[in-house]
Amino acid sequence: MQVNSVLLGLEVQYTSSNLQPNLSFMLGSVLFGVWFIFEVFVRMYHAGPIQFFMNDSRWWNICDLFLMGVSVLDICLLLLGGASTSLSSLKILKMIRVVRLFRVFRFFQQLATLALMVAESVKQLLWALSMFVLIVYIFAITLTSSCTDWLKSQVDFSKSDWEWDVANTSQPGVKEVHHFFGSLPRSGYTLIQTTLGGISWHEVTDSLLYVDAISFCLMFAYLVFTILALLNVFTGVFVDNAVQNSKKQRQIQIEETLEKKRMGLDQIIEFFVATDLDGDGTISLHEIHALLQDPVMNAYFDIIGFRPGDAQMLADLLDRDGSGAITLNEFINGCERMKGQAKGIDVHLLLLKCHHIYEKLERLDVLAHGTPFQATNRDGSKGIVSAEASP
Repeated sequence: MQVNSVLLGLEVQYTSSNLQPNLSFMLGSVLFGVWFIFEVFVRMYHAGPIQFFMNDSRWWNICDLFLMGVSVLDICLLLLGGASTSLSSLKILKMIRVVRLFRVFRFFQQLATLALMVAESVKQLLWALSMFVLIVYIFAITLTSSCTDWLKSQVDFSKSDWEWDVANTSQPGVKEVHHFFGSLPRSGYTLIQTTLGGISWHEVTDSLLYVDAISFCLMFAYLVFTILALLNVFTGVFVDNAVQNSKKQRQIQIEETLEKKRMGLDQIIEFFVATDLDGDGTISLHEIHALLQDPVMNAYFDIIGFRPGDAQMLADLLDRDGSGAITLNEFINGCERMKGQAKGIDVHLLLLKCHHIYEKLERLDVLAHGTPFQATNRDGSKGIVSAEASP
């Protein structure tokens, strides 16, 4: 996809300064088109025709199908001869080919997140544009009415060639006022330009000084309101929407994590039921041996360091109550505890339990012999073990 994007840019750059198309670029476009079509068919075959349109990536898949149709049409036109095709059709195809570059979003998580935020902001953008257009329309009606009344007092509009009189008049401000506010569309266009920086606003306000002070003040109030207030409010709305979408993304990630955990739990229960050969709701040592012979479960336990020869050790770790039979809850809790590496809190809990065991042994030794319990140090000497663990 990245190479295709670069090739498309090079092709456009080449055709901008050359009349004849380059055969290498045409061949590259055909090859990438064929590869894209092959990729879509492989993904559809792998997922299945129904699941292809029902999974989480269904909208991307539908977009890929549309782009695949465009690629087929593009290849056919290139092979049959692009010269015989109308220029407008080729332009449309080239424009649609550029849309394929947006497929790069699905391969990068950060780009996909940003694209989703932009898509979620479209609704707020439409409402913001509606409010902006309404404000422009109100001010445009007011300014057009006052400016056209002033123009009628300066130029005789009853003549058929009054526009020629406006263009060639020597009266100050007439050309400027007619250019900026001579009609409702012109007034709206002028207001939008002053807001978005298309023209300098002082040129517009200076021309309104010839009309009257009220029109000048209205224009100045419009500029202050839109530039200092309205646009900043729009920015705040979009920022807040982006923050909300980011929180939504985190919530989606949390839900995905919980879903993975539920799937893992269902898989553990499925293995337990499959291993419980006699159906009594518990697993014995014999059944654990059979469990470790299962390739999938053997691979799962192999990750955490257990092999078929460690069946007795595994049974001892999972059998918390020492009954000789492992219940479903013991099996689930044991598998969850053994999943992943030990954390710092696990080490501290182990040290705390060792400390409690040592205190019990010390009290028993005092009761039995009248002397504190002495543990063996690393150098072989005897000494009372400190309650605090050394680093």
